[in-house]
Amino acid sequence: MDEELCTVLLRRPTYLKKILEEHTSSEDTIALVSYLCWESRPVSCFVLNEIQAQVTSVYNYEIKCWLELLVALLSIEDSIQDFRISDALRGDNREKEGLFDFVQR
Repeated sequence: MDEELCTVLLRRPTYLKKILEEHTSSEDTIALVSYLCWESRPVSCFVLNEIQAQVTSVYNYEIKCWLELLVALLSIEDSIQDFRISDALRGDNREKEGLFDFVQR
């Protein structure tokens, strides 16, 4: 991927957020998220936050594509994979809830 494009996407999170909202189920979106989140804790946190926000607010029939994106994100095998899994399931111990908290409600 072009370095300049990555810089633009990461400098303005609204671009990435819009891509996630509009094209969640696209294979290209999953590939983009995998590329941007590789070894990047800040981008991983941003994408996890977006996924968790959408999972808690979308209609039931819209949740599948967000969960597919979550599975793809959690399947990235890099040095921060354990962090992503823990953060997604348990939250970040501050104010953000994890999926376990969402399921219990």
